Amino acid sequence: MTTFRLDATAGAGTHVFLIGVGHYPHLKNGGGKQVKGQAQLGQLTSPPNTAHELLKWFDTELNNPEAPLKSVEVLISGAVPLVFEDADGLTQEVEGVTLNKVKVAAEAWFDRLDTDENNIGVFYFCGHGLGDGYTTQLLLSDYGKSAIALENAIH
Repeated sequence: MTTFRLDATAGAGTHVFLIGVGHYPHLKNGGGKQVKGQAQLGQLTSPPNTAHELLKWFDTELNNPEAPLKSVEVLISGAVPLVFEDADGLTQEVEGVTLNKVKVAAEAWFDRLDTDENNIGVFYFCGHGLGDGYTTQLLLSDYGKSAIALENAIH
């Protein structure tokens, strides 16, 4: 899990969870064994770029005096790993978007949101999704790795 701006002080704050998935090893042109039935889905360029730009915006521009930025969880899967330097000069490689990493990051995000009733939570996902009009699944980078349909997706 990649966390930026971790502020554990008391009081309300904004806690952000950003996910940008552009690289899917098991979709068209992903380099791995392609998942059956999804020939129309391939690699994306805008989700990693958009999540990166949002990360920069939250890190440097968010200004909410009643709920200042207290944490940003970010997972990005692109053609190459993203290395991000925050406004304080902390440099980290942003981890990719796998089901296990999303579970760990989501739990940490929820735990921080639960510390104050006035906290604000922001969730952002950009990447492939599947839906049938009733349900929607957000596809993670490791989608198609398992033979179990939709195992590496968020419902």
